[in-house]
Amino acid sequence: MIKEIISGKYGSFFLTDYIFDETVTITALRAKSLAKAIAVGTKIKEAMEILKVDEIAFDAAWTIFKDQRNTKLSFTDCTILSMMHLHGITNVATFDSDFKKVKLIKVIDN
Repeated sequence: MIKEIISGKYGSFFLTDYIFDETVTITALRAKSLAKAIAVGTKIKEAMEILKVDEIAFDAAWTIFKDQRNTKLSFTDCTILSMMHLHGITNVATFDSDFKKVKLIKVIDN
């Protein structure tokens, strides 16, 4: 899956600043190493665009979060959905099965 994403098979790829935050924080906690988290964060910053969740995306994510009925998406997951909508993106690479319940998007999960 990663090679296909990097090759551009699904179009351009990006992370949001919220996902960047989660990734480096979890890396630091699980690896018990600030150096490893910095290395991961540096590679991400060099490899892809990081989109910032602005007030419009934040408010849309809050609405998605409050209105969900058949999913258990985190607020961060809802920011992904709001950013996808705002940027006209339909593909998401994730291991979170709740995204499969969201209409109008395609989960790339191998």
